[in-house]
Amino acid sequence: MNLVSFLCQRVASSLNCLNNVTPSCTILSSFSTVALTGLRKKAILCPISISLHIHLQDFSTNLFFKKQVKLFFELEYIIRAFCCQQLLHLRVMSTKRKIPYGLWKSPITSSFITSVTCSLVELRIDPSESGKGIVYWNERRANERGRCVVCSRIFGGKIVEWTPRDYSVRTTAHDYGGGSFFVYAGCLYFSNYADQRLYKQSAPNQAPIPLTPSGKSYRYADGCFAHNSIYCVREDTAENPAKDAIVRIDLTSQAQTIIAEGADFYCSPKVSPDGKAIVWMQWNFPNMPWDVTELWMADLNAEGNIQTGTDRKIVFSETVNYMQPRFCENGELYFISDESEWWNLYKYSDIGTHKNLVLMEKEIGGPHWQFADDAYSFDCTGSGDIALIIDQVQPKHYQLVDQLACLFVYFQELHIVNRKSELCYKQDTGYHVHSHVAYGRDRCIYCIATSATKFQAIIRWNVLRGETEVIYRVHEELDQEIVSLPHPITFPVLAEDANDKDAVAHGYFYNPQNPKFEGICNYLPPLLVLAHGGPTARASTGLDLRIQYYTSRGFAVLNVDYRGSTGYGKKYRNSLKSKLGVYDVDDCCAGAIYLVNEGKVDSQRLCISGRSAGGFIVLAALAFQDVFNAGCCHYGISDLVALQESSCKFELKYFDQLIAPYPEGKEIYQRRSPINYIDDIDKPVAFFHGDEDPIVPVNQIKEMYRLLGAKGVDTSLTVFKGLCAIDCEGHGYRINENIRRAIDEEFNFFGQALRIREEKLSLQETVSDLMILKWTHRPYSLVIIVFVWKK
Repeated sequence: MNLVSFLCQRVASSLNCLNNVTPSCTILSSFSTVALTGLRKKAILCPISISLHIHLQDFSTNLFFKKQVKLFFELEYIIRAFCCQQLLHLRVMSTKRKIPYGLWKSPITSSFITSVTCSLVELRIDPSESGKGIVYWNERRANERGRCVVCSRIFGGKIVEWTPRDYSVRTTAHDYGGGSFFVYAGCLYFSNYADQRLYKQSAPNQAPIPLTPSGKSYRYADGCFAHNSIYCVREDTAENPAKDAIVRIDLTSQAQTIIAEGADFYCSPKVSPDGKAIVWMQWNFPNMPWDVTELWMADLNAEGNIQTGTDRKIVFSETVNYMQPRFCENGELYFISDESEWWNLYKYSDIGTHKNLVLMEKEIGGPHWQFADDAYSFDCTGSGDIALIIDQVQPKHYQLVDQLACLFVYFQELHIVNRKSELCYKQDTGYHVHSHVAYGRDRCIYCIATSATKFQAIIRWNVLRGETEVIYRVHEELDQEIVSLPHPITFPVLAEDANDKDAVAHGYFYNPQNPKFEGICNYLPPLLVLAHGGPTARASTGLDLRIQYYTSRGFAVLNVDYRGSTGYGKKYRNSLKSKLGVYDVDDCCAGAIYLVNEGKVDSQRLCISGRSAGGFIVLAALAFQDVFNAGCCHYGISDLVALQESSCKFELKYFDQLIAPYPEGKEIYQRRSPINYIDDIDKPVAFFHGDEDPIVPVNQIKEMYRLLGAKGVDTSLTVFKGLCAIDCEGHGYRINENIRRAIDEEFNFFGQALRIREEKLSLQETVSDLMILKWTHRPYSLVIIVFVWKK
């Protein structure tokens, strides 16, 4: 018997209360004397057994007796300490109250959720030399009725608020906005929500100066600075449909000059560092910006206007998506493309060819729903580094794993690729979901970051030191014991080809989690299935308090990445084409059935909730399938035909590819519209909608609510209203009171629909209360453990 085995037996025999724990030690290298503090640092406690990893060096059988005895007691001390730690862990687990799933009390209330007073929506740095070390961001404040405010902070300094009380930095270009501000030479340029005019603000304490005329129907977005001018996208809503153009706005005369027009949509105008060229992305109906797009370039003269006849298409293919064109500091052009079936980064050559910088079966960036969501950024100091955000998920490796193992599943990681060596390195920032990346002149990378357990934050990653500084976080971190972690799963789904046995969909499963409660034995938790919007989007593994609201009350949650979601390559993204209302609905149902078959959830208590396109999935699942017991539809679609006749320009032809060309395929739209199948819906359904929704008009839901109520179906409708024309609820909820109502009313609705009622329990708890646990250690003497038990 070796020394470690002997010590484990001593500990096990003295702690006879640890009947369910088997201590064991693994020596990774030969013995040597080592400081007690060093032993503590190298000890790792596992949930089932105690594994002590000790890195030692130069052990010799000729060690002095004194050193051997000292090592003996140090090892025993460490093993005993961790045994006691494990005992405490087991006793805490055993003192959880047994309460029916769905009735657990939780500190994550709707008021707590809205106490997280803002969400981070955009980030920028000042690319000029004077902007070194300063980061700017735009935060949407729910406690100020959704007002968007730009703040900044210099490294080591205080947070400075720029936006005056009567302003809100938000553009409605392409309806979904984004790219509402940028900074150059210390000046802030932004779109104001109330009038959609562009403004210049020279300092935080100075009043903004308008740069564009009042009373116009223009919306501006995605601006950059060059030639004492702003180059940006301008959308003219006076025409129907709205008309796009790229314009140059002279800051001296405020005159606007057309740079490009004629295409249905434009985005990403970028001027080269020497000011001699401009590049942009454009696309035409029926494509969306993640379908077939084009990259164009033109030469600029000394005044900053296009030289006649130099505008040219530089990259195009009838099957390829191109997006996010950018010049690096030496004038080389890069862009993202899915030419390899995955969104990868490419370098453009003057001879018209382009090269994949780092070929990978992973995605860089995501679908262009909003302007200026930058997935990569250049170090302009000449190092050759490019900061990238890369989806790290590998679907083929998914399996239902335990809570601990799930700590190692992440995506949207920050990487650096060097364009000279073409080597790519992951950067361990401590966060695992990154967006809006910007590489500063101080050799630091700034971005918006979150993770499964951390709130949104503005972080500064020091590349040279490998250190993360949190510039600003929206809330203090949660107690980790209350947080349920996402478990990535893959499950089989139905395919058009019955012989296709490899058809799968993906999702993230969250177990019920509360440190004070556990479910009653032999009962399974209810399941809430979440269908994300888009549908060309994806579920996120960032901390979502809406999910934690449910899991901390005893619900299991499945966030589904149905076919058509992004992050899994072009084939998966395009698999929903012509199948909207079929594959997305099937996949949400298949995910719930999979978890039932795995014994994870109660088959009689399955509910579904979704927003926007996810709301459509909710209604279609209740109309066409018999899986869910209740559903909640948030600003969702009930009538596909009516949507086509009232849709905003950005999504006007979206469904031409997802369903069929309209109006030629009108019959298919009718067949897939839930409003035409009222007689087939007999499960409870609740509706929530904003009164001024420009994407999905509220009348759609009002009509479906009326028809279901007339039939006798258990249903409810909540329409959220604002206070005035510029303070309204549209496609989503921005006002605190409305956010709280949507959360609480949905949960209460599911509680009634699933018949979750509080039960009086008569459980006899016989677990003793551990009052005192302490130990002492003295060299060359026995370790004494004192327990005081209360019966």
